[in-house]
Amino acid sequence: MGFPYTANVPCVGRSGSLVLAWKKEIDLAVVSTSNRGIYVTTKDIIHSKTCHISFIYEEPNSALRQAFYETNACYHLYQNFCNVFDLHDPGFYGLRFTWSNMQHGPDLILERLDMCLVNPYAELLCPKFYVNNLPRDSSDHFPMHIGFNFEVNFMPKPFHFMAMCMEDPTCRDVIANAWSVNVIGSHAYKLKAKLLNTKKGLKGWNKISFGNIQTNIKTTREELADHQTFSPSDSSSTSRLRSRLEYLYNLEELYWKDKSREICLLERDRNSPYFHRVTLFRRKRNAISWIKNSLGTVLTDRNNIRTSFVDYFRNMYSSQPQ
Repeated sequence: MGFPYTANVPCVGRSGSLVLAWKKEIDLAVVSTSNRGIYVTTKDIIHSKTCHISFIYEEPNSALRQAFYETNACYHLYQNFCNVFDLHDPGFYGLRFTWSNMQHGPDLILERLDMCLVNPYAELLCPKFYVNNLPRDSSDHFPMHIGFNFEVNFMPKPFHFMAMCMEDPTCRDVIANAWSVNVIGSHAYKLKAKLLNTKKGLKGWNKISFGNIQTNIKTTREELADHQTFSPSDSSSTSRLRSRLEYLYNLEELYWKDKSREICLLERDRNSPYFHRVTLFRRKRNAISWIKNSLGTVLTDRNNIRTSFVDYFRNMYSSQPQ
């Protein structure tokens, strides 16, 4: 399948085999393997963190499943692990089902048995993390493709004026200067040109004034820690850095409020992680991973989905009025 690295659990007869495959760009260390799962770790070099990943294969026999839950110590550790680290289902793309009993007609059973669980910290480190359920070949299970750098929308991102920009007093000057440019033409053309010029000015100003808020927060916290460690008597510098940090926290809160489009919480609430989670959920919810066309065929390929939309509206608007 094109993966240079694999970890496998040998099959017993014609069943029971588990295979985990990954690309060379991902550095995984296999900690343990069994007929019920594969446990690996990987290093996040940027944040100096160790990521723990457990791939669990549940007991398929319904008669033995309850006994497995009650007696298997691994399962209780796994259950406790999920509770402690707040693991949840991040959703998926592609096919809705991951298992089939491989029967036909009314005897066919399809279920979503295979899934991936992550914690909020993993989503924070990998905002483009995704799970894609692929078509199956000969196995009764559908393969799962897990990616850490997936872009759902390949179209250019639209420009949004963020509420946090108004926190900077120079924002009004940028808008005024961009709007004062002399434009010749009709009123509609002037309006369009001034809006485009304002957009260009705000985008350049935003990169210079705000940059990466998370990086600025980290840098300011490090400076504050250094002052409190090596210059505890320098109260003026400490006060200035604390004010700067408070300002950046407010910007971060406004940023995620805008991104999440949530207005239900009280002003000044520090709920940036909540807004971040809402934004990630909305992005995944708005993504169209599959559709069923007029012929009843399920389409999962992005190009086929795009073509189906275009054909649908072309046929609708070219038909005779009814």
